[in-house]
Amino acid sequence: MHRELLPIFEGLFITTNPAPIKYALRVTGIPVGTVRLPLVQVNENERDMINSLLEEFQEYLIKKK
Repeated sequence: MHRELLPIFEGLFITTNPAPIKYALRVTGIPVGTVRLPLVQVNENERDMINSLLEEFQEYLIKKK
């Protein structure tokens, strides 16, 4: 399982944490605040990558049912 999910784990470290994690949680409907300075929100390219990772994770979950 770890090896199957490793690309997702690694992808969530595309920029300084916790920005990618907070974005992913917000997208999935879990209310979290924004990052505090000096950190910044994820940019458009990073959002696209995180959204893609979340889609892969959904596909993974569907396959495991």
